[in-house]
Amino acid sequence: YQLDVLTEGDRAHWDVLVPPSRTLRGHSCLNPTMFCDVSCVALVSTGFWVVDRHRVINFNFSWSPDADETWVEEIGQFNYAPDDSGVVPLLFPTAVAMYKPLNETHFDEGFMITPFFPHATSELLFITDTGNHRVLMLNMTSIGQLEVIGQFGVTGIAYENSTGLDWPHGIAVATPGAEAGFEPVIANVFVADRRNHRLVKLNVGYPLYDSEGRELRMWDSLSLYYGGAYGGRDDPVRWNETLEEPVGVTLFRHYILVAEA
Repeated sequence: YQLDVLTEGDRAHWDVLVPPSRTLRGHSCLNPTMFCDVSCVALVSTGFWVVDRHRVINFNFSWSPDADETWVEEIGQFNYAPDDSGVVPLLFPTAVAMYKPLNETHFDEGFMITPFFPHATSELLFITDTGNHRVLMLNMTSIGQLEVIGQFGVTGIAYENSTGLDWPHGIAVATPGAEAGFEPVIANVFVADRRNHRLVKLNVGYPLYDSEGRELRMWDSLSLYYGGAYGGRDDPVRWNETLEEPVGVTLFRHYILVAEA
């Protein structure tokens, strides 16, 4: 759709122009070149990502009126992948979010990348693999070569504590991590943990200890690990500040916006 932005003095509002200016592909749960039950579209400078039934797809798109989308890569499979297929099995994924630094020297305009963040120049993709109760972390630095490098949650098993999730939905990434000034955390990942009625904060970095309290710090690879939660059954907040089936999360400046079902 195209937007018509109208200004009146110091105020502005926008209208959505109908019908849509473009329709990309179509809906079919039998034709793998089309989309089936799309749950999320994420825009990037080079195009967009689409989340549909059991897969996540990356398209190149120039955003010109007559441009065609180019299928670049995908993870998952149009229909559910069996365990022995060699395909990363996704089960009704719902959302994606990306980590990408400003450039090779800075996370953003005010925070420099130092040797304490050896993988900070990587580009990462995070997927809420809802039916499998997990968040996947993939390296997408090389175009066309998605590689799973970590996950949070136990595949196929729902948890309501610091070891897992129960039907995770929306996801958003903040970079650098809030702890970056005193801990090697390159990003925070916020997850709407729907059936646990909470917002979970995950860290991307190099934890000092593992989940059992053993010293862990390893600099050769990134980890995706629990960093806290808001709401939930174990640590409820006041009744009028609780979350009820959160399904979406987005970030704006120092605000976290959560959508509840």
